[in-house]
Amino acid sequence: MTEGAVAAAAMMQAVRAMGVIVKLKPDDFVRIVNRVSEPLIIRAPHGVFSKKHDYLVSYKGFAFYTSTKDDLRLPPTVEVINADSMYVPG
Repeated sequence: MTEGAVAAAAMMQAVRAMGVIVKLKPDDFVRIVNRVSEPLIIRAPHGVFSKKHDYLVSYKGFAFYTSTKDDLRLPPTVEVINADSMYVPG
């Protein structure tokens, strides 16, 4: 197997293990959060020089992700878990 084939196989295995992750704009992410009856959001800092915030929520079997410079304005019913870091394959 060539190096490229090995890398492709490893990437496919990672996708199977993690499921589908959908990247959204922050406004679209908040719209999805508003559809979830009891939303649980994972939030983690991102970046070295310019701090950003990564957010992840699950809805109907999919994981939705966004990244912002500022904190999102989330509904008060949202449960947030602050993580030290988050890895989302790009």
